[in-house]
Amino acid sequence: MAFYIDSDRCVDCGYCKTVCLFGAVEERKLDDGRYVFAINDRCHGCAQCAEGCLVGCILPAEGHRPIAEVTIDPARCNGCSLCHHICPAFAVEGELKVSFHILQERCIHCGLCASRCKQKAIDVRYAQ
Repeated sequence: MAFYIDSDRCVDCGYCKTVCLFGAVEERKLDDGRYVFAINDRCHGCAQCAEGCLVGCILPAEGHRPIAEVTIDPARCNGCSLCHHICPAFAVEGELKVSFHILQERCIHCGLCASRCKQKAIDVRYAQ
C-alpha cells in the first residue's frame, strides 16, 4: 500500500473512490458502526486520489517512493502490446510487433505496465 487515508481528516466525499483506476479505495465499517474510506493492497501508488483530495487527508505511506517517469526501451520492446492493453490511463501507443512508447502527458506513474512486461523493456525512474 503506497498511500493511506487519515480518517480523522476525511470528510467522506468519496472522490478518492471515484478516481481510483485500480479499485484500491473501499469503505470499511469500524467497530463503532461508522464507515470510513480506506486504501487496500491494490494501490499502485499513482497518487491520483491524493492529488485531487480537497482536504489533503490522503498521505504517502512510510517508505513510499513515487514514480517520476516511465519509459519503454525500443531495443528491448518486441511489440507484444501487453502494456498497451493493461494501461488504465491509455498512455501506451504503438503497433504490434513494433516498439511501443508511453505518452508522458497521459501516464499516471502507476508502474503497472513495468510490473507486467515480460521483456523487461519498461524502465521506471523513481523521484528522489
